[in-house]
This record gives sequence, structure tokens and C-alpha cells, in this order.
Amino acid sequence: MNDAEMIVSVVAMGCVTGMFVTYFKSKAKQAVADQSPRIDALEARIRALEATVSDPENKLRDQFRDLERG
Repeated sequence: MNDAEMIVSVVAMGCVTGMFVTYFKSKAKQAVADQSPRIDALEARIRALEATVSDPENKLRDQFRDLERG
């Protein structure tokens, strides 16, 4: 392998590596974006549970009965 071939192959490997890095970064961002609605829903459920547990009038038992009834 002469010098020109070596330079071309190193540059090609650098380009391919850059493409892979860009691809995997975009996939990671997409995975986070796909989970965002689910995380928002879970946060809403946690807020509702916290409100139920910290209710000063202690209506927890009644609220669980209502949930069981549907």
C-alpha cells in the first residue's frame, strides 16, 4: 500500500466513523423524544398519588373505593 492509498483509507475511515457517530446520536435523541409523553403521563400520575396521600382530610380510603368501582 503506497502513501496515497494509506491517506485515502484513513480519510475514508474518518468519514465513516463520523457518519456512525451522527447516526447514533440522532437515534439517542429520538429515543428520548419518544419517551417524553410517557414520562409526562407518569409524572401526572405521581402528582395525583401525592395529592391523595397528603390529603389532610384523610379521604384516601374513599378515593381507593371509588377507583375500584371504576
